[in-house]
Amino acid sequence: MSKKQVKSYTLSTETVKAIEAYAANSGNSLSQGVEYLILRGLENTQIAEQLTDRVTQHINRFIDSDRKNTDRLISVLVGQTRSIGKIYGVVITAAVREGLIKQEELEQIYGSGIKKCIADLKSGGQDNG
Repeated sequence: MSKKQVKSYTLSTETVKAIEAYAANSGNSLSQGVEYLILRGLENTQIAEQLTDRVTQHINRFIDSDRKNTDRLISVLVGQTRSIGKIYGVVITAAVREGLIKQEELEQIYGSGIKKCIADLKSGGQDNG
């Protein structure tokens, strides 16, 4: 049997009333009520710390998953951009061969297209005019 110690603590009136109400409701003595509430409070504190760790782990998993999905999306977009660039090159080459675009205009077309793309990237894709 564990040995009990008598200690004195100063508590607010509201706390004392709450403890008395709990003891009366549970059918325990005031001492048993205080002991139970303290032990449950310590238990709850430990549970809260464990939950904090678990929530942090789950959040980190979501962040990692989101990063992987973002990386995949960027990879797809880069691949599509390369394909569009190749198609653009083929179309321009065909237009030059058919005489729709003069050789002298070619540098202007490529230069303005690249400049527009870079301007779009810098502005976040907003309309530049």
